[in-house]
Amino acid sequence: MGFYGALLSDEEYDAAVLTEAHLPTFPALEEHWQADQQEMQAFIGSLSDAQLNDILRCINPGGIVRERPLWHCLFHVVNHGTRHRSEAAALLTSYGQSPGDVDFPLFLNEHSGLRP
Repeated sequence: MGFYGALLSDEEYDAAVLTEAHLPTFPALEEHWQADQQEMQAFIGSLSDAQLNDILRCINPGGIVRERPLWHCLFHVVNHGTRHRSEAAALLTSYGQSPGDVDFPLFLNEHSGLRP
């Protein structure tokens, strides 16, 4: 497992799941999101190439062992997030509240100071 240590136990995972009580308002959600995003960026920024290739091992509830390089797991986070963003965009659009352009090149332009 490299430098990542042990995975969360079932009890630790259950305690970490966020509920409406944890984030009762939009500002609370936004504050949590910003802190989470900063923590993730710091983590990713601290990784070496060797650490990206470290193997993570987990056992699913069916007892099947899975081993993957860390970079595969990080790629999955991005890819899976795309699914959730598309679902959220479809839901918002169905309520007449389209999120607008969500294209990655537009995001890059916005954050690099370039104009689309």
